[in-house]
Amino acid sequence: MTVRLITGSAHDLSALPAQSVHASMFSPPYFGLRSYHGDQSVNWPDVTYCPMPGMPSITVPVMSCPLGNEPTIEAYIGHMILVMREVWRVLRDDGTCWVNLGDTYSNSAASRPSSHRAGHEFDSRWQQQMSLDEIKEKDMMMVPARFALAAQADGWYVRNDIIWAKGVSFNPVYSGSTMPQSRTDAFTQSHEYVWLLAKGKRYWFDMHAVKEEPVSYTRKGGTASYTANGSATHGVGSKSMHQMSATGRTPRTVWTINPSG
Repeated sequence: MTVRLITGSAHDLSALPAQSVHASMFSPPYFGLRSYHGDQSVNWPDVTYCPMPGMPSITVPVMSCPLGNEPTIEAYIGHMILVMREVWRVLRDDGTCWVNLGDTYSNSAASRPSSHRAGHEFDSRWQQQMSLDEIKEKDMMMVPARFALAAQADGWYVRNDIIWAKGVSFNPVYSGSTMPQSRTDAFTQSHEYVWLLAKGKRYWFDMHAVKEEPVSYTRKGGTASYTANGSATHGVGSKSMHQMSATGRTPRTVWTINPSG
């Protein structure tokens, strides 16, 4: 099987034919976290979208700004929906879309991980952008959830909210690592989301390529033995729990990802 990997900006999607892509994967600039060097402003058209299923639509006016430097969360989500509509156009009906997004806090630049501060200049509108009337100071903005709900209302199927665990506590085997953060009244934010989205109920990706090794364990004091297909044979003694079929275990939704490959 031949795989063609295309890398580029969301601006390049317009050059791709409709329904020509099997999978789209991207991590957009997070809302309010960075101001990149150079002029990366986009001339955004107005966009009307529904923030979540069952809610009335809102319209974001025409504006020029880099993605992530919008004056409101609503504008950021609206621009993300514009990108997702172009992804919808180029994606096959059986394709999948994977979006990595992290969250941020209201009016709290000091609480950002240093990785988001070092080497990047904050926009002069930083405090104005983050001081949104509808969100209390120090509140999480719930941007990944807002994005997923808006995408859902726009026709996407939200199939998984995968947790990218960058650091783990209370685990003697794996702890991971995360950038230090200055807050002392809340836990260190050490995860991001990877949303698995599809255009319809029927879609495809190679699940078998990522299935895990079979795992089984025995628990004393049980009253039944469980086979690989989940059926139980009643008896006395230990309980053997086979958690997957012979082809391997379906991956769970908490992942550790090595971005360096």
